[in-house]
Amino acid sequence: MSPRRLRPIAATLALLLALPPFPVIAVDLPEMGDSAGTVLTAEQAQTIGSEAMAQLRRAGKLEEDPGIRRYLTGLGNRLAAASDQPRQLTFFVVNDPTVNAFALPGGYVGVHTGLILATHSESELAAVLAHEIAHVTQHHIERGLEAAGKMNLPLTAALIAAVLLGSKNPELGQAAIASSVAGAYQSQLNFTRENEQEADRVGMQMLTGTGFDARSMPSFFERLKEESRFYSGLPEFLSTHPVTDSRIADTRARAEQLPRHNQGDDPTGYLTTKARLRVTAARDPRELLKQLDVELRTATGGERDGLRFARALALERTADYGQASETLKQLLSTPPPRVAWLEALGRVQLAAGETQAALATYAQGVSLYPNNPELSLAYVDALLRTGATEQARTVLRGLNADEWPQVHQLTARVADQAGQPGESHFHLAEYYAALGDITSAITQLKIARRTATNDFYLASRIDARLSDMQEAERARHEREKE
Repeated sequence: MSPRRLRPIAATLALLLALPPFPVIAVDLPEMGDSAGTVLTAEQAQTIGSEAMAQLRRAGKLEEDPGIRRYLTGLGNRLAAASDQPRQLTFFVVNDPTVNAFALPGGYVGVHTGLILATHSESELAAVLAHEIAHVTQHHIERGLEAAGKMNLPLTAALIAAVLLGSKNPELGQAAIASSVAGAYQSQLNFTRENEQEADRVGMQMLTGTGFDARSMPSFFERLKEESRFYSGLPEFLSTHPVTDSRIADTRARAEQLPRHNQGDDPTGYLTTKARLRVTAARDPRELLKQLDVELRTATGGERDGLRFARALALERTADYGQASETLKQLLSTPPPRVAWLEALGRVQLAAGETQAALATYAQGVSLYPNNPELSLAYVDALLRTGATEQARTVLRGLNADEWPQVHQLTARVADQAGQPGESHFHLAEYYAALGDITSAITQLKIARRTATNDFYLASRIDARLSDMQEAERARHEREKE
C-alpha cells in the first residue's frame, strides 16, 4: 500500500482510537443508522478487530485474569442488551495506567486499568462502557474508515495496535500516523462531534435501561476535570478533547431528564475488581497496606469489604500468607461466600504450602459455583500439582474453551501428565490459535502429528486443524499483499 493511501487510514484510526469516554451531551440527534457498507463489511471489521486484539495479547497488554474478564464482560453484556441494536460484543481490559477506553472494528470494546481505577462507582464505569458500546452499535468506526478508501486489513490492524501500544516501530505505521494527524484533525472534527453526541445519547439510554443512574456520566466527567488540575499530565481523553463548563452542563442537563435510580449497581463485583487492579498496580505493597488501613477507619458496608479484600491481596504480595488467609476467612464467614474470596484463599493456601486446605477450598467453591471459570481454572491447576489428572480433566470439561483459552493450556498439561503427548501438543496448538499466534499453533500441530502415528482418530483431528490453520495463514499473507 502506498504512503499516500496509508495516511488517511492512519489519521482516521488515530482519531477513532483517541475517542474520549465522555464527550458532549448535546441536543437530540437523529439516528444515523447503519453504515453505508461500501468499504468495510462485517467480515472485514471482524478481521481487523481480531488481528489487532491478537497483537495486543502477544504484546502482553491484555489482562487475562478470569475474574476481571468475567466481571467486565458481564457488565458490558448487560448494557449491550439494553441497546436498540443489540449485538455480540467482546469486552477486554488493557493493562495501561492511562485513563482511556475505546472500541475497535468487529465489536471489540477495551477499557484501560487506569480508567477503572479512576472511577468511584460501578455507574461511572458503566457510563464509559455504554458510550463505547454506542460507537459500535451506531457503526461510527466503519463510517470513519470508509473515508480511507480500500484498506489492507492486516496493515489496518497493525496501525490500530501501534496507536494502542504507542509503538515506535515504523513498520506499524507510527511515522505515518504522526505526520498525518495534525493535517487531518480539522477536516474530521465535525464528523467526530456528531458521532460523540450520538454515542452520548444512545449510551445514556443504555444506562437508564439497565438501571444505572445516568448522572454518573457528568459527575465523573466533572470530577476528572477538577482532579486534572493536579495531574502532571492530563488524562488522555481530556488532553485531546478539552473539557469545558458548557460541556459538563450539557451532559448534566440531559441526565436530569432521565429517571433517577441506581438499582443496576453490583458493588461487590465492582469493588472486588478494583481491589485486584489496585494491588497489581501498586509499586510497594507495604505502602499500600498503610493506605488501606487509613481508608478502613471510615469505610462501611461493601466498600469496607472491598478494602479488606485489597488488604488480603497486598498481604499476599508481601508473602504474609498467615494474615492474608485470616483476612479472607473473615470475609468468607459472612454469607454468601464470594467467588473472588474463595479463589484468593485457595491461592494463598497453595503459596503457604497448605495444598490439602487449598484443594478443600476450591472443591467447596466449585460445588457452590459449578463451571465458574475463575474457580475451576484455579482448582485444575491445584489438582495438577498433586497429580490428580483425571479429576482435573473432569473439572475442565465444564468450561468453554472458546471463551477461556486457558482451558486449552491446562488440558495440554493434563494430557502431558497422562502420557498423551500428541493430545498435549494438539491443545497447545489450540491455545496459541486462540491467542492469534497461528505460526506457533501450526508448529505445535506438526509436533502433535509426529507423535500421533498410532492414533488414527487423533491424527485425523490434527490433520483437519492443520489444514484449516495453514489455509488461514495463506489467506492472511494474501491480504497483506493487497
